[in-house]
Amino acid sequence: MLPTGAARADGPGSTAGQSFHRLGPTSTTDSGAAAATVTDSAVSHDGRTLVSIDRSGLTFSSLSDPAAPKRLARVSIDSPTAVAVAGDRVLVARSDALVVIGLSSRRRLGTITLDGTPSDVATSSDGRRAAVALNTGSLLLLSHLSGAPSGWHSRTSTIRLDAKSGLLHRSDPQPDQIAYSPDGRKIAITLPDNDGISIVRAMDGGRIRAISAGVANVTGIDTHADGAINLVDNLWSRKRRPTGVAWIDNNRLASTSPGTRSWSVYDTSAGKLTWDSGTGLEYRAVENGLYADADSGHGGTSPDTVAVGELGGTAYAFIGVKHGNFTAAYSLAHPADPSYRQLLPTQAAAPITVTAKAVIAAGDIFGLKPGAPDFPTLQSSWADNKPLGWDGTVGLAADQFHAEQVYTLTGQNPTQILSVNTSTQPAKIDSAITLRRNNKPFGVQATGLYQRSDGKFVIAATGAHAADNRLLIADRNGNVGSSITLPADVTKGMADTGGLSGVSGTTINGTEYLWVSFARPLRRDPDGVFRMGRYDTDNKTWTWYGYRPESDTGSVEVGSINVVDEHRLALVEQRGVEQKAPLT
Repeated sequence: MLPTGAARADGPGSTAGQSFHRLGPTSTTDSGAAAATVTDSAVSHDGRTLVSIDRSGLTFSSLSDPAAPKRLARVSIDSPTAVAVAGDRVLVARSDALVVIGLSSRRRLGTITLDGTPSDVATSSDGRRAAVALNTGSLLLLSHLSGAPSGWHSRTSTIRLDAKSGLLHRSDPQPDQIAYSPDGRKIAITLPDNDGISIVRAMDGGRIRAISAGVANVTGIDTHADGAINLVDNLWSRKRRPTGVAWIDNNRLASTSPGTRSWSVYDTSAGKLTWDSGTGLEYRAVENGLYADADSGHGGTSPDTVAVGELGGTAYAFIGVKHGNFTAAYSLAHPADPSYRQLLPTQAAAPITVTAKAVIAAGDIFGLKPGAPDFPTLQSSWADNKPLGWDGTVGLAADQFHAEQVYTLTGQNPTQILSVNTSTQPAKIDSAITLRRNNKPFGVQATGLYQRSDGKFVIAATGAHAADNRLLIADRNGNVGSSITLPADVTKGMADTGGLSGVSGTTINGTEYLWVSFARPLRRDPDGVFRMGRYDTDNKTWTWYGYRPESDTGSVEVGSINVVDEHRLALVEQRGVEQKAPLT
């Protein structure tokens, strides 16, 4: 049976009690704002200079101190697509050419016209060779990379596939990404539309072998973008369609497999796949709240890039995904059987570069430090080898009966109330209660949650219409039996201003009072004054109060509300405004 990583649960962390921590952004613009979206990056062979590209050019950054990268220079190039470093040369692919720039001088040294559109560019570890994959089904091989580019040795090699390769379209290789082996003698080329990988000689592009990625049955995943994460669907005989590629050693390589939502290890000597992560990568995204159900019908996380490197004496594989703001780290201490370590919070489709001191994923840089990871702070628990599905949370309420438990709400459809155990690190979602109305699951745009002394729940709801703003009352099993509406004169003033943003409550002298907050001022209220409401559950009457933030109200929204005691409320101001002290 093919080994898989589907059920591995070795947990976050790494050898010697270390884990990956975010050190900071890779660089900034001259104004100090965040850098433009990075589409590819490469590092100098000494690991001290990072070159990253975006749609309008290159940014050079110093990595002398990985915790504090320093922006060195900016070079404008129209629509670059890939970048690599060879010695003191930076090779930048664009639609019809390879632009060569000096790593030290940051000056253009020349341009090589290409016979096709490049999909990727790679260099050997010694910086003596380079290769460019072209959409014409060929490789441009470059050597003697010193002096002017016009004097470099070049040859074009056609990617050849024969009938024995087992690949799909032998006459049209359609190369995607490429990588040199550590000894510089071989090049791996992913061919996603052919469902395989070609291994060629670096010297002349001669074919060594083609490896078929094969097919797999993918079970227990979500393939329906219906607003809920349900890991119950199956995909049969799915082609892996390898994209990203990186060598683990001279005889093993790692490749991402978006067709099966996984990543794989291949033995290039034997010409076969030897390990696959199965549903393990997808499940880690779900466990950490980073799986987007909207992408369920479009490949799920869709792993797309991979980088391999050694940090702290251990080799790691870093897997980037198209759908999901994370990069996954796997230990390669046992290359034939990789083990999951942790997720790094990054932008989606982040290009990954590894140095001896750090891993760089687009605009973020991570390094190994002692102790548990800073991320995540919340995970879901597992049952039957699957994580409980969740996709972000809203609202927070204390459990009235257990000090270590809190409740929060999902944004899924149907809406769920999640029970969270805060005594662990990270906190664990240990159960979910689905909202039901008339015995049927239903979804609501929830913004706040409160648990009453009898165990029932009060849920603040908003929506596209003012009348959608109300409080729903659900029992401990999630059955909604009644609601509390807002007065008509209040809802009339809510158009285009944002609705209910939170709910809390307290009991004074036997009478329960519910408090609500509003995201923005009502149109009928004075400028800059936020409204809060107190509902007397005995008399069923509302009393209204005004609150004026100290900061500019044009950039403020009020989030959750919480009763501190009989005389004080706590409000959270959002959008760049620090949380205030409790409001008296």
